[in-house]
Amino acid sequence: MSKHRQQFELKTSSAKALELCQEVTARMGWRVLSLSSSTLTIKEASPQITSFTWPARIDVSISPTSDESCRITLDGSISGVGPIQRNHLQGQMGRFLNDLSLTVDRQDPVSTTPTSTSPGIQSLSDELLTLKKLLDEGVLTAEEFAAAKSRLLG
Repeated sequence: MSKHRQQFELKTSSAKALELCQEVTARMGWRVLSLSSSTLTIKEASPQITSFTWPARIDVSISPTSDESCRITLDGSISGVGPIQRNHLQGQMGRFLNDLSLTVDRQDPVSTTPTSTSPGIQSLSDELLTLKKLLDEGVLTAEEFAAAKSRLLG
C-alpha cells in the first residue's frame, strides 16, 4: 500500500473548510465514505477497467488553529505499490489540493498557505514552473497539467 501525507493551512473556519472539501469532492466525482464535524474520508471513483492504477483514498482532517484559520491534513492511500500507484496518489492529492485552493481563492484571495512549499504567495510563473515539475516527475498526467495550466491562465 502506498501512502502520502500533506498539510496546509486555510484562512477560513473549520466548518467552512469542511463544506468546501465536500464541494471539491463532488466536483471531482469522488464518493464520501464517512463524514464528521472535523473529518472527511473520500475515495476516487473506480478508474476505467484498462487503467493501471487503483482508486485513491484520502482522509481529510480539519483542526482549528485560530478563530479564522484551520489546518487541513490529507492522508492519502492507495492499494497498489510502486511508482505508478504512488504518482497516481500524489497526483490525485495534488488535484484535490489545487481545486480546494482555487475554490477558496474565488471566495477570498490570499487565503491559502501550503506548508509544503515556501511561505508567501507564488507568482503565476512560479505556479507554472511547479506544475511543469510535477508533470516531469510523473505526478501529473498531460491532461491534468493542461487543465491546471488553463485554470491558472484563466
